[in-house]
Amino acid sequence: MNALFTSVKLATLLVEECCTSQELIDQLQSGVSEMSAENEAAENASEQMVIGAKWLRKMRDAFAKLNNSNCISMIEQEWNLRESLIVENELNANQTLVQYLASSVYAMAIFTGFYTVE
Repeated sequence: MNALFTSVKLATLLVEECCTSQELIDQLQSGVSEMSAENEAAENASEQMVIGAKWLRKMRDAFAKLNNSNCISMIEQEWNLRESLIVENELNANQTLVQYLASSVYAMAIFTGFYTVE
């Protein structure tokens, strides 16, 4: 779990370095606060892992969007498909964790142009 949340912190720092305005930095910090609140409310380590993986994906999304505006709609489409899959299949914490981690890889593949959602 420590490695996952350290990865989120690193991703957050990278995103912050890419922010072009105080408004974006404020949005980023708001997200970090939201993640912390979710983590505090988690009932167990499995839920905390899911929260960490979800926020890792969100930070990768933010990085991709700030650095390649051409990928924004596809990044959002992949996120929506992933969220639908999780909800529709009523995935447990471990399954959801895997989905979020896989989604992070896909987000970077979309960012680099290696993958499309079509």
